[in-house]
Amino acid sequence: MKKKIYIQILGVIACLAVVAMHVNGCFWQFSYDRYWITANIIECICYFAVPIFFMISGATLLNYRKRYTTAVFFKKRFGKTLVPFLIWSVISAIWYYIVYHARPEGIREVVDGILNTRYVDIYWFFPALFSVYLCIPILSCIPEKYRKRIFGYAILVYFVLEALAPLVCNLMHIEFNEGFGMPAVGGYLIYTLLGYWIDNYELSKKWRCVIYAAALGGFLLMLVGTQILSLKNGTVDTTFKEYRNVPCILYSTGIFLFFKNIKNEKALGCLAKLTAPFSSLPFGIYLVHFYLVQMVAIYQIFPITSIKYRIFGTIAIFLISAVTVRILQIIPVIRKAIPS
Repeated sequence: MKKKIYIQILGVIACLAVVAMHVNGCFWQFSYDRYWITANIIECICYFAVPIFFMISGATLLNYRKRYTTAVFFKKRFGKTLVPFLIWSVISAIWYYIVYHARPEGIREVVDGILNTRYVDIYWFFPALFSVYLCIPILSCIPEKYRKRIFGYAILVYFVLEALAPLVCNLMHIEFNEGFGMPAVGGYLIYTLLGYWIDNYELSKKWRCVIYAAALGGFLLMLVGTQILSLKNGTVDTTFKEYRNVPCILYSTGIFLFFKNIKNEKALGCLAKLTAPFSSLPFGIYLVHFYLVQMVAIYQIFPITSIKYRIFGTIAIFLISAVTVRILQIIPVIRKAIPS
């Protein structure tokens, strides 16, 4: 199946946003200095990135049965993600012990570090993605004629019980009873269903505008709320953060919907040309860019709080990572370690 243009564009933009967030890692070092204000802005602007990857999985994989069997589905998915994850997790362990001059206490510590992504914490994304892959064969058994209502129902109930209710309880200082959750759509499946729903069903202009307004509201709530509460508490406040929280769900949904509904052929063509050279690289860039970001921080190549570094460094690290991945992809022995 030929990848839809907007999916290609979103994949590359989300990858660039991920790199930007990690280059902007000083966000997690709260300060009353001016740099933290710009760090919060960059963090919030780019926060849609990870949810977009889960949404792309929903848009591209839930109809896999039309193309191949479930056995082939697992072979393709885990061959492109599980094998690279394991290889790079071993590399991350080696990196950790060399850079920090530490010795593992035993194989148990190494296995624990890999399974719980302690060496490279950004690899948390892959176990979450594997869980989504395991659920897709079940979701794909739902007949297409029922999916609009069933998936729409699941999205709505999840949003109310897993995102909105916990946030409201948190703001009211009330403990949320997790027994009211939505186990049928646990983890990051909400984004998988959202990606499929937006990709397959059309919304009227009125409803698109409502969602765009909600997305803007979610973004502003995350940006302003984080800014105010963090300044008040003297630490990074995560009340309005977390990928499965109301602000991020609204914001990410609006971003995905916007790109899906770009009608300007000239703009779409321009974005397609700009992103085409990177269309097979996002997962590879995700795997390797961490080491460049870490080297800058460890060896103090640039001041990590510098706005110039956080903007131009993002572009440079993205491009260097892209070139690195492209080179590794053409080396037969190493190819399996770099998904395309």
